[in-house]
Amino acid sequence: MKTGAGIVSALRRNLRSAGRQYLREPLMSSVAIVSLAVALGAGTYLFGFVNLLLFTPPPGLQDAGRLVDIGRTMEGFGFDTVSYPNYADIAGRAETLDEVYAYTSMPVGLYENDNPARALMTLVTGNYFDALGVVPQAGRLLQPADSRAVGEGAVAVASHGAFIEHLGGDIGRIGESIELNGVRLTLVGVLPAGFNGVDITGSADFYVPLSMAHLVGRSGAEVFEQRRASWLHAGGRLAPGVTLEQANAELASLSRSLQEAYPDTNREMAFVAAPLRMLPAPARLPLMVFAGLLFGLIALVLLVAAGNVAGLLIARGEARRHEIAMRHVLGARRRAIVLQLLTEVLALSLASALLGLLVAWWLRQLVAGLDLPIPLAVDLDAPFDLGVFGFILGLSLFVTVLAGLLPALRVSAEQPSRVLAGTGAQAGNRSRFRSMMVSAQVAFTLLLLILAGLFISALQRAGDVELGYDINEVHAAEIDLRGSRYDAASRRRVIDDVVTRLQRQGGVENAAAARVVPLYFTRVGYGGFLLDNGESIGADANIVSPSFFDTLRIPVRGRGFTEDDSAGGERVVVVNQVLADLLAPEGSVIGRSFRFGDPEDPWLLRVVGVTPDARYSRLDDTNIPFMYLPLSQVDQDTVSIFVRTGAGKRAAERMIGDAVRAADPRLAMPEVESMEDILALSLLPQRVAGGVAVALGALGMLLAALGLYGLLSAYVLGRTRELGVRLTLGASPRALMRAVLWRGLRLVVAGTAAGLVIALLVARALDGFLFGLQAFDAMVFVVTTGLLLGIGVLALLAPARRVLAIQPQEALRHE
Repeated sequence: MKTGAGIVSALRRNLRSAGRQYLREPLMSSVAIVSLAVALGAGTYLFGFVNLLLFTPPPGLQDAGRLVDIGRTMEGFGFDTVSYPNYADIAGRAETLDEVYAYTSMPVGLYENDNPARALMTLVTGNYFDALGVVPQAGRLLQPADSRAVGEGAVAVASHGAFIEHLGGDIGRIGESIELNGVRLTLVGVLPAGFNGVDITGSADFYVPLSMAHLVGRSGAEVFEQRRASWLHAGGRLAPGVTLEQANAELASLSRSLQEAYPDTNREMAFVAAPLRMLPAPARLPLMVFAGLLFGLIALVLLVAAGNVAGLLIARGEARRHEIAMRHVLGARRRAIVLQLLTEVLALSLASALLGLLVAWWLRQLVAGLDLPIPLAVDLDAPFDLGVFGFILGLSLFVTVLAGLLPALRVSAEQPSRVLAGTGAQAGNRSRFRSMMVSAQVAFTLLLLILAGLFISALQRAGDVELGYDINEVHAAEIDLRGSRYDAASRRRVIDDVVTRLQRQGGVENAAAARVVPLYFTRVGYGGFLLDNGESIGADANIVSPSFFDTLRIPVRGRGFTEDDSAGGERVVVVNQVLADLLAPEGSVIGRSFRFGDPEDPWLLRVVGVTPDARYSRLDDTNIPFMYLPLSQVDQDTVSIFVRTGAGKRAAERMIGDAVRAADPRLAMPEVESMEDILALSLLPQRVAGGVAVALGALGMLLAALGLYGLLSAYVLGRTRELGVRLTLGASPRALMRAVLWRGLRLVVAGTAAGLVIALLVARALDGFLFGLQAFDAMVFVVTTGLLLGIGVLALLAPARRVLAIQPQEALRHE
């Protein structure tokens, strides 16, 4: 039995042997290491990012593993907000949960030293910070008693960032008042720098008791009594000794009780708890599906790279058959030989893992520096920790050992006497496994290329889709008119003032205001149209100014809105073609009036115009009943200003800022976004999937070409003596070259055929996953197949042409 010193000595010998093998074939060894490292690095960064979002609690919380999100499901689907009465029932009756809290966020205007600014405010129940276990940096945090102070005596807490940015970091400000949306509140404390809220969107600037919601403009006071109005995020802490399963069992029982007690509002509604993580629960499933797609692409490259590793090791085994046979004869045990070969594999694995970490770090720096077209300040800096390092090391070991174990066992199992006598298994038989690996590489590479082509085609198709309006040179900016300083009349005055000032500006073609920005994933509904037969037709809605249709160049049959459509006048509506066909399937809908909304107190709406169908909330919106209502008749406390100008985004920012400041100097300057950037947000999944697939497809194509080149080179080298004999017997060199080339082409054709079948099945499974993606795009399949076949032929030509250079006399002496 070996001692520790003996094991170390053997390990050193094996590592030296691994180094010598690398130096003998530096190019192929480097290709194997680098190809594995790139795939490992991409997979490691993606693992770190997914691990951060899906499996890591937010930082700065006490015993975060016992915190849960609480959400509402309908008929077993979704994870949504809850109403205040339902939250109160859960908080008061759940025994498996301690400190059940609720919160909601909203943008606000901070008025400080005559300088208006935009800020994010979170309204929370008084036990919010107690439940999260957060301690203040200075002063105190909100307490349950603070919820009883409404109006005078109301308090607020500042985040560390807002305290520095907006309040100058002056501790003396604690105890003084600040103004949020026109409401004066007393600042009582500052949060620590390590607290960043309960999800990836980050900490709010200010935290205010939930009881102030109606004063700061989040909602009316009646919403606290409405069980139907779901507007709160909820969470809590598991009671000591309670598991998540036990908490969900109690919530299921409580849900049934509430369904029986309130059948009109809680029918088919249930409440569930999920572990608190960086990513909010409703967004976890889409991320898991999308991350699964990216992991699948990376896995394909890993398989292609593993094929190269296996091919390299098989070729090494071919070259070392006599050496290993001689070691057997001299008394070496098979176990020692296998360990030596596996040590070489492990050395390659470790080198790939270390280089892969560098690739992952580079990707981390690259992605962290990207300015993504998303409305939230999301931190994409996935941390590097022991879990990430363990992932890449384990994955590298798995891939390399899987690729190297079979070659090591086969080489070590050959009979030494037959090898030394030259009667062992022929190279052609031993290369059969390697040939299968190369065909698999071709198949997986073709799959990557086809997916890349489909994603790019989907992106182009989505970018060319007819929106139903013109977004070129249009910019949008939201203004918040919530709070105690505004009533309905003053809000309309400010909106009209801003729009009018913009329309008078030089370089502005038109300007308008609307409640909803198209393609911003926002839907607004006010109810349904009540038909005479008792049916109701629901529709999404936008609330717009009269100039909205001209600003976005939306054609209207009939008429749009005018200044005569006033608050006290006849209620009017413009509908899209889908809704028009539903309301009047056998005639014109223009001029007809319909009851709408609450059956007990409905509006009477007269249809004055019809617009073509369009893409409203998302690019994949089709057959959506949609309606437009005039801003003058439906009061809105938050609207977006639209301006069409060819002067560019910076000029639009200046124009909108000047108009807002002139209309009300106390309004914070809005953030301006171009509609092209908003469209880019809708196309972000396609861009990510297409970019990753193209990069990995190019890498896979290079690896597959190297695999083909290496296989045919080894074939020619191993058959040099045989080819020399055939040349001596009169065989044509070109005929032999064609035979060698055909051997490689058969592998390419077999792999291509298998790749096409797999690609068809995968594409069908992904059909509809991304907007514009089609299961079969003939052009993509033809172009990618032709490209791969062309690359395969080029990779095979060089080793095949070596047959022409074989000299029969030299070949006969070849060993």
